[in-house]
Amino acid sequence: MTVTIGKKGYLSAREINALHQQGHTIGSHTWDHPRIQGEDSLPDANRQLRQSKATLEKITGAPVTCLAYPFGSWNEATVSQLQKAGFHLAFQLSSRRASRLPQYTIRRIMVDGRWQGQRLLAAIRQSF
Repeated sequence: MTVTIGKKGYLSAREINALHQQGHTIGSHTWDHPRIQGEDSLPDANRQLRQSKATLEKITGAPVTCLAYPFGSWNEATVSQLQKAGFHLAFQLSSRRASRLPQYTIRRIMVDGRWQGQRLLAAIRQSF
């Protein structure tokens, strides 16, 4: 969320740029993490998508083409907004990858830092 950049407990612009310089991919998580529900698309897509994207691009000096959906949920109206805003990939938590929109429904999982390798592999297998 770009609204939190520089706030206590969150990354600063300098830290984000350092991560980028070290080879990490910097992606958006919207401006302030709105909930996507039902058939509604992202509220205020200009701010949530374009402004957050522009903020990160200004910090890194590089294109931002990935997004992780807030709360991991998505819908087709939101995918349309992502495409218009110039995003090429999006990551979700809520369902299996959609065959019609594979690059906008890449499945991710929440990993507990205490998991051992076998537990992580089991979670990955269950997700796909």
